[in-house]
Amino acid sequence: MKVVPNGILTVDVEDISCANFPLQAEYTPEEKNIEKGVKEILALLASTQSRATFFILGEIAKKKPALVKEIVKSKNKVASHGMTHRLVYQIGSKEFRREIQDSRKLLEDISGERVIGYRAPSWSIDENSLWALDILQEEGFLYDSSIFPVKNFLYGIDNFPPYPHQIGKLWEIPPSTLPFPRKRLPIGGGAYFRFFPAFLISQGLKWLSRRKIPLVLYFHTWEILPPEKLPAYSLFHQLIVTHNLSCLKNKVDRILEMGKFFSIEEYLDA
Repeated sequence: MKVVPNGILTVDVEDISCANFPLQAEYTPEEKNIEKGVKEILALLASTQSRATFFILGEIAKKKPALVKEIVKSKNKVASHGMTHRLVYQIGSKEFRREIQDSRKLLEDISGERVIGYRAPSWSIDENSLWALDILQEEGFLYDSSIFPVKNFLYGIDNFPPYPHQIGKLWEIPPSTLPFPRKRLPIGGGAYFRFFPAFLISQGLKWLSRRKIPLVLYFHTWEILPPEKLPAYSLFHQLIVTHNLSCLKNKVDRILEMGKFFSIEEYLDA
């Protein structure tokens, strides 16, 4: 009998400079740090008997194919994060199609497994780029996890259906939010996950589980293992990227011990 998870765990494999904020000075990504971050996460998953979907940038997979193979070998799943970290609503449909085709082929060639999922850089499928969902279906993807159901200055669609659901034949897996007066409360990852206390996330997990809805959680490799040198962002953007970085690993560990966390692929299968 298959076990329905309490949570869906996802990881964005990228450098901290992929935050899509303007850099105040030149910055060279620390590729070794990305590799160490993935290995740190794999160890964390093994210790909590959890599994995850890793959304991997094609430009990283090309440089670190052994890392992709290690993720698959550890019984986790790989999915596309595009070739580069350019925003979908800025690159247009032709370039978007090319990015998902190239990144998917690359990941499949390295992993030897079919890639069925996609996540846009910085949740950049919004109300102005919903055409991307049609392209994903045309290209044979089975799920997308690119639409944030709360709008902010960079991404999101307010009032978007907040739980896993189908759009045509495509499953949409948004990060978790909770009902709140006037606007939903994002608890599923990123800066929100770092700003909010673990108690709130754990209560959200319980609230969702009672309704048989999985907590969809995401974090980045650089949040688990921050690089030695941080990019030069403005003070506001620096706060978003670095606040509570040192606490995130313990917070993730605590949440993973509260339920069964699987990959998106396992959730859809179950």
